[in-house]
Amino acid sequence: MWVAIHLADSMSTADKLVQMLSDEGFLVRVRPVYKMATATENNYEILVLKSEACDARNTLMLNGY
Repeated sequence: MWVAIHLADSMSTADKLVQMLSDEGFLVRVRPVYKMATATENNYEILVLKSEACDARNTLMLNGY
């Protein structure tokens, strides 16, 4: 099961977070929050597997997110 661990305010931030988490070995997905919003107006959920959520969240916190 996938769970959201962070909400990014832009696609560029989401890409940076996905890259950071992927480099640490986590499986990561990105999902837009709003279906009808443009890419520049949307927010993005960063999702990881439930079993890895705590460790992934700690990784984000250690990197200033």
